[in-house]
Amino acid sequence: MPFRVTIVAKCPLNLMYFPMDTQKCSLIIEAYGYTTTDLILQWKGSRPVERSDNLFLAQFNLEKFNFTSYNLTFSTGEFSDLQLTFYFKRYLSYFLIQTYLPAILIVVLSWVGFWVHRTAIPARAALAITTVLTMMTLMGSTNTSLPKVSTIKALDVFFGVSFFYVFGALGEFALICYFDKPRFSKKKSKKEQEIEYQQSSNQVSIKIDSSSNEHNEECHQILNNGCNKRICSGKKQEQSRLKIDVAKIDFYSRFCFPLSYFIIQLIYWIVYLYAAENE
Repeated sequence: MPFRVTIVAKCPLNLMYFPMDTQKCSLIIEAYGYTTTDLILQWKGSRPVERSDNLFLAQFNLEKFNFTSYNLTFSTGEFSDLQLTFYFKRYLSYFLIQTYLPAILIVVLSWVGFWVHRTAIPARAALAITTVLTMMTLMGSTNTSLPKVSTIKALDVFFGVSFFYVFGALGEFALICYFDKPRFSKKKSKKEQEIEYQQSSNQVSIKIDSSSNEHNEECHQILNNGCNKRICSGKKQEQSRLKIDVAKIDFYSRFCFPLSYFIIQLIYWIVYLYAAENE
C-alpha cells in the first residue's frame, strides 16, 4: 500500500573548501526489525526518484543524485538497505558580494594611506585603525553564522591573508612614524633664558686634544648661548636612530603591497577552485 513519509534529516558538512564546497548527503532506508529472510527492499523501476522542477534552495544547487541498494550484515542477521545520495553545490555569488568583495575593498582602502603625506599623522592613523577594526568586524559577523568547527576553511585563509595586509599597512605607518619622528624643541624656562642672556656676550672656544680616544679625534668644545656642543673632525659618532629615507618606504609600499596581494589572491582562487571541483 503506497503512502507518503515526510523526513527531516541532518547532513554532516565538510567545510574545508567553504564557500566553494560541494556537499554529499546520504539518506539511508533500512528495515532494522526484519532480516533479508523476511524483507528485501528494492527500488521500483528504472527511475524511482524524481526531482521537482520547482525545487530551489537558497544556498545550494542540487547538481545530481544517485541511488543504490545493498545488504548489511550484523551479529543479529543480514538486513536490506536502500541509499539515496544527493550532491549539493554551494552558490558562490552570495559570498562574493557579501564577503569577498567588501574584504578586498577594505584592503585596498588601507593602501590609500601610502599616498597620504607622512606628516598627516591623524589622517593616516584614523585610516589604518579604521580598516583594521572594519576587517575584524567583517570576520566576526561572517563566522557567527557558521558552525563552530576546528577545520580551517577556505574563507578563513582568505580572511587571514586580507587581515595580514591590513595590519601590515598599520605596521608600515608605525614604521614611518618611528623613523620620521618630529623633533619638537623644548620650551626654555625663565632661568635658562637668564643664563643664556648672561652668557650671550661670553663665547669661549677651547681646543681639546683627545689623544686617549681610540679614533684620535680632534674635538672642539664651544660654549655658545649656554649650550654645550661637540664638533669632531674625525669619525662621526654612531647615531642611536638609523638613517632611513622614509619617503622610499611609502614609495615601495605603493607597489609591493598591491602586487603581492593580488598574486596571492590569484593563487588562492586557482588552488581552491581546482581542489573543490576535484573533491
